[in-house]
Amino acid sequence: MAQDYEEPLEDDAEEETEAEEEEAADPGAGGNGKLPELVNRDPQTKIQKSVEEIVEDIRLIAGDKDLLVSVAGVLNGYDEAARKTFPMLKADDLFGFLTSVCRPAFGKGSPTKGEFLSAAPRFVPQYLTDENHPHFPTVPNTLYLCDQVEPEDNGALDGFVGGFLPATEVDRQLIKTFVLQTYWGGPCGARPIIVIESETGEYDPDGGRGYGKTKLAEFVLGLTGEPYRLLSTSSPERVRSDLLTPGNKYRSVFLDNAKTFKMASENIESMVTSSSIGGHVLFKGGGSKPNRLTWVITANAMQFGKDLADRGVIIRLEKADHSNRGWESQMLAYWGDPENRAALVADVAWHLLVKESSDVTLSDRWGPWVSEVLCKTENPDASLEVILARREGADGDSKLRSAYFEHLTACMKNEGHDALLCSLRIPSVMLTQWLFAMDKRTTTGSVDGIVKQYLGPWYRRHDTNALRGFDWDGPQVTAGTQRWQLEYRVEKKNGRSDYGYGSSTPPLVAAEEG
Repeated sequence: MAQDYEEPLEDDAEEETEAEEEEAADPGAGGNGKLPELVNRDPQTKIQKSVEEIVEDIRLIAGDKDLLVSVAGVLNGYDEAARKTFPMLKADDLFGFLTSVCRPAFGKGSPTKGEFLSAAPRFVPQYLTDENHPHFPTVPNTLYLCDQVEPEDNGALDGFVGGFLPATEVDRQLIKTFVLQTYWGGPCGARPIIVIESETGEYDPDGGRGYGKTKLAEFVLGLTGEPYRLLSTSSPERVRSDLLTPGNKYRSVFLDNAKTFKMASENIESMVTSSSIGGHVLFKGGGSKPNRLTWVITANAMQFGKDLADRGVIIRLEKADHSNRGWESQMLAYWGDPENRAALVADVAWHLLVKESSDVTLSDRWGPWVSEVLCKTENPDASLEVILARREGADGDSKLRSAYFEHLTACMKNEGHDALLCSLRIPSVMLTQWLFAMDKRTTTGSVDGIVKQYLGPWYRRHDTNALRGFDWDGPQVTAGTQRWQLEYRVEKKNGRSDYGYGSSTPPLVAAEEG
């Protein structure tokens, strides 16, 4: 049976309407336990509110706290108590976040929710980046989502480094430098690549495996959060986009167990030294962030291009004792303990902020890093001397340059010339043949590149209508030395139909023999 409908008393309805209007007029008041409304127009005057006014309403609702911040131009919700930020990539993200403190009730008109999301970053506190872990010294315009650290000389850093097996005392200091670098708040693009390899000696049947290279990298990088895992097949555009994705707070990039015998990458080289990382940002378009990344590569006897080798600091390890199977769990248990981890960070802060820097006489391209990080360890001159020597040993370009020079010197000697003292004009096809004898991958199209990269000081391109070739001037050529042109000819071999390549004797040598 249907119940009779009872009309509300007129006075009661008017009181409820007045209460709702008062609540809407004062965003900070949530009467009867209700959350206050967040509106885009004034309930009294019906005038549209500006984005700045709505942002101020949100501050009042949150108790005069910054509930919204801008990080790298992207609006973020900020939970100060939980020390977390939440990127707001869509309007639903933003207003879903705000429902914890208010009832968003945007009516018709401007600004809409989407317009508010786009414009709000201009009216909230702005930061270039947000960090879950500290820098020493702190970096301006950075929102730190962690407690402040009081520096303390407690020996924890030495204890941490003592858990690994460096090949030498210098390597022990370099591991310490590696830890300090991950927390260093120095200039952008001023951090060398950390390369961890095995000290294999004359011969290692295990091929450099079992030295703990990966574990060292993971333990150190794990102190400041999970690193970005780089793959040899990763495209540069994808890497940049991943590093810039809002919410990702990577402090390091890790390429584990690099297999390429000779690594050269202009993309890695530029990202290591550039002051900022730029690329595509999800739901935003283009963007950038300050570059304080630490790059780490583990490998065995890796050779690098010269530019990449000059950017590296090589750390070598002794073979690990696999009989101690509890080592990893012990390290994880001890340094995973919050008190022990806090002591380690406090000691890192003391090294970087308080400890007096040691004197250094050698120089390096990484000047700020040397003076503010390396010099906080023992005997930095000895460490820098080893760093420079290992770079030279890992410079595959220099070794290849020497190999090309020696090979072409032998080719010229076979033609009756002293490569150090002569000036020659060599046909392109002949030089291609010589280079092919050394590297079967050489093609006519690659000769120019080989000459520019490895033989530039002595070769230069010389093309005429009669001859396409290169001029060679030996390192010890004197002024007035006559240039001789080598001749290229094709001849049958032993009367057979296949053809071989050779050169005629230069005129000067022929005259002397006659």
